Amino acid sequence: MDRKLAAIVSVDMVGYSSLSEKDENAAIASVDQVRAAVMALCLTHQGRLFNKAGDGFMAEFGSALSAVRFATALLRRLSHGGPAVRIGAHLGEVRTTPDGDLLGHGVNVAARLMQLAAPRGLLLSEAVRRPLPQRVQRLLRAQGPVQLDKMSGTVNVHGLAGKVGLIARLRLARRRPWALALGLGTVAAVAAVSVWPRPDPIPLVAVLPFEAATSDMAATAQGLADDVITSLASEPGLRVAARASSFQFTGERRREVGRMLRARYVLDGAVRLADGRWSVNAQLSEVGRGSSVVWSETVLAEPGMAGLAQRQIAAGVAQAIAGSTRTSVAAAASSASEEALELYYAGREGRLRRGVYDLEQAIALLTRATDAAPGFDRAWAELAGAQLILADLRPADAEALRLAAAENAAQALRLNPENAYAMAVKAGLEPPQAWAARRAWLDQAVRLAPSDAQVLRARARLLSQMGYLHAALEDLLAAQALDPLDAQLLLAWTREALGRRTEARAGLARAAQRQGRAVWNTRFLFALFDGDHAGAAALLDPRVRPSETDERMAGLFAATAAGLRARSQRAEAIASWRAAAERDPALTDDAVLMISWLGDRDAAFALADRQMAAQGEALAFPADLAAAPAFRDLLHDPRYLQLMAHSGLLGYWRQTGIWPDFCSDPRLPYACDGATG
Repeated sequence: MDRKLAAIVSVDMVGYSSLSEKDENAAIASVDQVRAAVMALCLTHQGRLFNKAGDGFMAEFGSALSAVRFATALLRRLSHGGPAVRIGAHLGEVRTTPDGDLLGHGVNVAARLMQLAAPRGLLLSEAVRRPLPQRVQRLLRAQGPVQLDKMSGTVNVHGLAGKVGLIARLRLARRRPWALALGLGTVAAVAAVSVWPRPDPIPLVAVLPFEAATSDMAATAQGLADDVITSLASEPGLRVAARASSFQFTGERRREVGRMLRARYVLDGAVRLADGRWSVNAQLSEVGRGSSVVWSETVLAEPGMAGLAQRQIAAGVAQAIAGSTRTSVAAAASSASEEALELYYAGREGRLRRGVYDLEQAIALLTRATDAAPGFDRAWAELAGAQLILADLRPADAEALRLAAAENAAQALRLNPENAYAMAVKAGLEPPQAWAARRAWLDQAVRLAPSDAQVLRARARLLSQMGYLHAALEDLLAAQALDPLDAQLLLAWTREALGRRTEARAGLARAAQRQGRAVWNTRFLFALFDGDHAGAAALLDPRVRPSETDERMAGLFAATAAGLRARSQRAEAIASWRAAAERDPALTDDAVLMISWLGDRDAAFALADRQMAAQGEALAFPADLAAAPAFRDLLHDPRYLQLMAHSGLLGYWRQTGIWPDFCSDPRLPYACDGATG
């Protein structure tokens, strides 16, 4: 087979399976319309259609520019009443078979990108973007790296930054250069202001797990590095990568961590015992300059003074990068016995794993740590956090766990009034309708630890619940920059709510590499959002579902999919959700959403009224309940504000004068500030 470099474009019709089930003739006619457009535009742009399989098409082009012109022209041609398609494009090596088909990695990447593209959207790889003229590159929006299905590496992807109609006029460049220049100049000016992110002047440092001289010191070395991250998160002159991302690398991978985390600096270290004292050799490298060392220090500390060691390292790093530091080396809580530190490090590991058994073990270990070192504020805060998380997982013990968490978080703050994690725990302990108090705790936590991804995500979750989606997006993007290897599910949902579907799908594709119930739930619902009933059905397969998936919830999802696919199944699905909410009030939000989505808003609001009467202030509907486009019918019903009034949000908005994002929607059939309740 001949090998060559080619620009491959993959095209697929959206919702073909669903349409075929409802009206086979209409589905066939739609495919014919797409096929005719693809074939005609292939000829126009010197392309070749080499694969036609049902509702999917693949074409090759001799240049990236021809491929992009073809893709945008196709989107434009089908934009007015034509079938919706999604398109992926990649430039790579392919092989030609004797019958003219193409095989190879380049074909596979284009197909995977097509699967991630939004309906009526285009997703192209960095390999396609790079050779494009600058005037065309300005019309694209970077969407970051994505992990493609069944592929080990990541691919940087780009989508369209403007309307298809304008970009599609690229094909006129040779005939009307003056008109094109005028149009592109206008769009480029807008894109430069509102689309492309400006480089962040605050440098990012990634702290790698410290190496231990002996295996029995491994936990101590890793915990020490983790504490350095916590201290650096409060430094205003730099940003620090989250442990979940940076701890996936070792010292030999400095260049790789710099590239994958976009870190300018890398801090690594080694811990050993020397004459009965800990010797910590820390080294800061600037990876953008051949991994040149910009700061290093060997810190000697008694085994019970590890807190002093990590603060001294953090202060040195901050001084080297930002020229100043707010870390107090002589902090009052720096001293803890060797036993207390080992218990604290092991307990924090369990809290981070978040399983019920892990949390139970973490609480036991951290309780012993606080007994051994009563002045160790971070141990008290970690203990409170573990208890709060476990309270959500064990409802029967929730009240006792929350009371204990409140006492322990308060103790952490008495010892250190600037413990940001303790503040985040306090926010989680406030009553559901205490919006102002929860916001105040998290605002203060972010102010004290501006580059703590965990704290940023906690505030973003609250801002989203309060209806401030754009503000939540800012926090989530900041957290993503600090923790790019995290699943970022809330970011995917926020982008979906803001209509940024391509970015939401790209983020979900990265998250899909992680197994877990939350990821599975999101993948299933996004498949239904896209009308991909076959994909949703595949996710319901017990062999695909995560082992911890609740069978009852899987049954509810299956009933929802059946109800959305066939009207005759809707009554049964609605009844299932109503019964589930009455059996478990924690499912009320989900039930109201799904019943409305299934087409019975009256039943949805009736259920909400019954649950509000039964649960009182314990039930607080969030403002982003129906933020996703699929749920807008519920949001556009004037009764939606009654839910917000019950939750205390309407009163909060009136008091502050800061209204949620959805209130600015001109399509709303009601005025937020004119509502009663």
